[in-house]
Amino acid sequence: MNALRPEAFEDAQDLSGPSENARTQLHAIACDLDGHFDRAGATLGQTVETIDIILASLQEVAQVFEHGEAASSVATLTRAATRLSQVATSVTERASDIARIGDVSRRLYRHIDEVQRCLRVLDIYAMNVKIAASGATAFVEFADQMSRKLKAGTAETEGFAQTLLTLDQSLSRMQAIDALLLCECRKIIPHVPDRLLRDADALRAHQDALAELAQTTGNLARSIQTELASALSAIQVGDRARQRLEHAVAGCDLMAVHLSGATLDQPSGRDHAERLLAALVEETALEYRRDATALLSAIGRLGSSAHGLSALQEHGGDTTSDDVEADDASALFLRRMEDDIAQAAAMIAQLHRADAQAEETLEVIVTTLTEVTQRVAAIRNVRIDVRQMAINIGLRCRKVEIIGRPVSIIANEIRSHSDKLDTLIAAINAAEGELITICEGMRAQSNDGDKIAGNELDRALETIRDCAQTTDMALATVEQGSIGMLDLLEQTASSLGSALERAPEIAEVARNLVPTTPHSMPSDEHEGLCAFLLAMANTYTMADERLIHDRFRLPGMPAIAAPSRGALDDDDDVFDDGLF
Repeated sequence: MNALRPEAFEDAQDLSGPSENARTQLHAIACDLDGHFDRAGATLGQTVETIDIILASLQEVAQVFEHGEAASSVATLTRAATRLSQVATSVTERASDIARIGDVSRRLYRHIDEVQRCLRVLDIYAMNVKIAASGATAFVEFADQMSRKLKAGTAETEGFAQTLLTLDQSLSRMQAIDALLLCECRKIIPHVPDRLLRDADALRAHQDALAELAQTTGNLARSIQTELASALSAIQVGDRARQRLEHAVAGCDLMAVHLSGATLDQPSGRDHAERLLAALVEETALEYRRDATALLSAIGRLGSSAHGLSALQEHGGDTTSDDVEADDASALFLRRMEDDIAQAAAMIAQLHRADAQAEETLEVIVTTLTEVTQRVAAIRNVRIDVRQMAINIGLRCRKVEIIGRPVSIIANEIRSHSDKLDTLIAAINAAEGELITICEGMRAQSNDGDKIAGNELDRALETIRDCAQTTDMALATVEQGSIGMLDLLEQTASSLGSALERAPEIAEVARNLVPTTPHSMPSDEHEGLCAFLLAMANTYTMADERLIHDRFRLPGMPAIAAPSRGALDDDDDVFDDGLF
């Protein structure tokens, strides 16, 4: 038999005696419980939706820190501040390197000038060989060949000078840019990088606190979510009580049917039926009071947890108690950071120009070294050729006695100047080695520097602003959700409290149903009572009801709560036994 809904009670027939009053009272109580538990279930469902929103918001906060964007932005600020703090030292070291390069360049100028002078003197000696040899063909050929070699060497030295001029121009540009960079350094260092470092530390601490707050809040919120799921399941205590009351009302209706048909006209039969109804209602009252009290206590614990969730937001955010003051402080912090980053970005832009010029200078030095190597090799070859010619001239002078002596003297001078040329080439090679050492040092310094683009700072600030906005909005949602959840739980507790107040009334109905006469077990020959009991057995949907019923079965009647009956396997019994 299907359970009767309260709206079906309106059509029930008139009763007489205690069962009439019981039916009226139980009908009213069932309807009232239905209303209270419907409202409690609705507000509890809204509470579940609220905790889901809270957890989603906390997940947004967690994602901000899981992706590492916030930490990366703070790291960018730290690197930028550290880089700016090192600018003056870097420029000073580079100025020292530039000064050394300038010294080497000047020495190279002097050495090249000496090489050119030496080549001019050798060219004069080549002409003197022609004159002293009185136009002798062999000596003229030697002299002409030597002049050609000397002209090639002179061309190499002139190209050398142009290369050194390019190097000097690059050094001048480097010095001008570094001078401007040092001037800007004096304006913002050390206070801007120091502030950036403090801001980075403050942001890092704030982010750590937010991450910890999100984790703590998330753990508590998930715990509340689990408890809410249990409470939402336990809210069926109202539906269970309503169903049992409906079954009791159905029993009152069955009594009315049997009374009207005179099948329960014997006092013992009516007495037995009323005692069964009283036992059913009494057990309902006891169970309902126990389970509803436990549910109300669970809702109270949920309220305490929700208070804890709200308290976390109040004490876990900014130390400023006034929200407006906290927002103003945050805005001021961001504006100051924007100013610092703007100055730092301008400084870094100049630093990049200086670094680019330094790189250009390094390339010029590399080019200079390449040309020095090539041109020195060419000049060395000229020196070797000239010396060889001087030796050949000396050998030929021995065969020509008339002109041999003066030409031999000139050949000795040529050998002497070729030796001087060799000394100059060695000096140029030494200068080349110094340039290589300086170049390697500057390259290492350039590679050691932490490269930070100015737009990286802008992006870092934008990320910091976005992260702050995301976390603020998410935590505001959590705070509002916590407050809303408290209100919903209070409404739920109020509805459940009102519903629990009906428990004594149910118990009172049970007491009023118990007959005042002593109870005696009727015989199994009471056909009307047997029919009533069999009809009542078909109304039950819960195992507890069947157990109570079996206490009132007549001799010879089967136990309906016996496991062998198979009814315990139906959906109603599974639903019944799995409620709590």
